[in-house]
Amino acid sequence: MRNGFTVEELTRPARWEASVSSIRGHEVLATRIPVLDGRISIDGEGQVPERADLSFTPEYKPVSPFSPLAAYGQELFLTITVTIGGRAIDYEIGAFLIDSWEEQTDGTIKVTGVGLLQRVADDPAALPSSPVPGSTLRVEASRLAHPVPVMLDYDVEDVALPRGLAWGTDRLDALADLVASHGLRGVVRNDRQLHLTRTVTGAAADRSYTGKDLAVSLLGRGDHARANVVSVVSREKTGEDETVTVGTSEAGFEPYAPATYGRVHRVEEVEAVHNAAMLNDRAARFLLEETAATRVRTVEVVADPAVELWDTVSVTANNEQITGRVRAVDMPLDGGVMRLDIEEDI
Repeated sequence: MRNGFTVEELTRPARWEASVSSIRGHEVLATRIPVLDGRISIDGEGQVPERADLSFTPEYKPVSPFSPLAAYGQELFLTITVTIGGRAIDYEIGAFLIDSWEEQTDGTIKVTGVGLLQRVADDPAALPSSPVPGSTLRVEASRLAHPVPVMLDYDVEDVALPRGLAWGTDRLDALADLVASHGLRGVVRNDRQLHLTRTVTGAAADRSYTGKDLAVSLLGRGDHARANVVSVVSREKTGEDETVTVGTSEAGFEPYAPATYGRVHRVEEVEAVHNAAMLNDRAARFLLEETAATRVRTVEVVADPAVELWDTVSVTANNEQITGRVRAVDMPLDGGVMRLDIEEDI
């Protein structure tokens, strides 16, 4: 979680100003370009979680591939400045790769930016690959995530990788598979690095919101979509021949026992080539995710630029309190109210 104003302070009258600096390669094209309007959305379930929709005055219309808002590799580093009672704090939100820009009928320029992992998605490998002998988690994650640097959180061990791994040509899929296989999550933070971090359960809230100051609504969700049988499939082609290996894990406990819950079968194909034992282990990990005692709640609270993906927050409203991890954020850049999806342990 970023440093900044307290929750109570954010409920007071405030001025929000957003600006961007534009960088292309190692060249700074412009700094502190004011943002007229916009919002950011971050979805932790997406492979490229971050998106920014920003509007600028007509003077910033791109006129060449090297203009600050052109879509030729330019990255925008977004900063939100919040001023309350004469005190101003800069919140460094992070970098967004310009995906597109469009001139509007009123002359303003609308820019869409996406997270830096889009660079990995845009550059698949020419051929399938495998980790070099002796590779560790960080070394292989760095190879797959290039050009985005990788950092392991302090409690993540840089373990040696087992032999027999092989990836297809989709580097982002391979990276996601590698990270998930170690029970980790990947988050690109405002230092432009991909941080591999563990899921924190039962932690104290980094931020607490109450109905008095912040919470507008608590909207519950529930469904019968949790899988209780998971199969993981690996395919290896040698010439015209194909070898298919399958690992399966099935819930043998209530309330997900197939005899009473029914069979909800999740099938995952992985780019890596695994033996059956490794696939069974992967299936067991996926099953644990599916049957974990969690639920997702959608809340609306006062806009707070300190919140980051997977932070632990607490919200109290309507005599109900929930505590969980932030799985998605949708926030306007002019303050007001933001929307959070919170993954709650139950």
